[in-house]
Amino acid sequence: MKWNALILVLLCSVALFAQDKSFYWGPRVSLNMYSVYNTNSVRVQYGSPADKVDRRDPYRDASGVGMDLGLAVRYMLGSWGVAVEVNAGLCMLSMDNGLYGRTSYDAMGYAERSTLQENLDFFRFSMPIMYFKKFGELFYIEAGPQFSLNYADDRTLGEDEEIELGGWEPNLFGVSALLGGGFDMPIGKTKRIDVGGRLVLDFTRLERDSKVELEEPDSFRKVSSAKLFAWYSYLAFYL
Repeated sequence: MKWNALILVLLCSVALFAQDKSFYWGPRVSLNMYSVYNTNSVRVQYGSPADKVDRRDPYRDASGVGMDLGLAVRYMLGSWGVAVEVNAGLCMLSMDNGLYGRTSYDAMGYAERSTLQENLDFFRFSMPIMYFKKFGELFYIEAGPQFSLNYADDRTLGEDEEIELGGWEPNLFGVSALLGGGFDMPIGKTKRIDVGGRLVLDFTRLERDSKVELEEPDSFRKVSSAKLFAWYSYLAFYL
């Protein structure tokens, strides 16, 4: 009898929780714009160990776009709430970079380096934990940390004839701070739709602790200090 009573209480609790409309879940999508900060000069070597120079950070002018798809779970307690999300997305960065350019020689025999566009693509699996406060019936602000896993996809040179390059890896684990706000609008009696935006500031630099091999033999550069800064525009549909 005790087990039957316990099971009955558990089933009733699940039923009440399912009907509690302080709890929401649903899919979300975001379109992202990326840039970088915290860029410093890096040590570069072209061929000979004596040929070392300090150049500007190769990611100083990097920018790009991306997209996330995921699932969000949210719980409201009055005007306060918490949301946990699981997202998967693609980040695509590009920049004009002379460090990876080709060397050519003019009629007088002087070397010239051409600037090529470098493209970096990587996948990011992220889990934001957002705390938010509602003001009135619609508007809210939110803030929280984000934990992410990064997996490199492609590193290429050139716009028309792309050249595949290796020797680049993003940091596997990342931590970011998020700040945002939006509008939480009811649809019917039980569903809601969220439209908003977020600023994302990475605390973990883009690259791992390693040197990056360049196109020419025995040439490399040290790791970049650049970190990502992003703006996310998102749409979520809560059931």
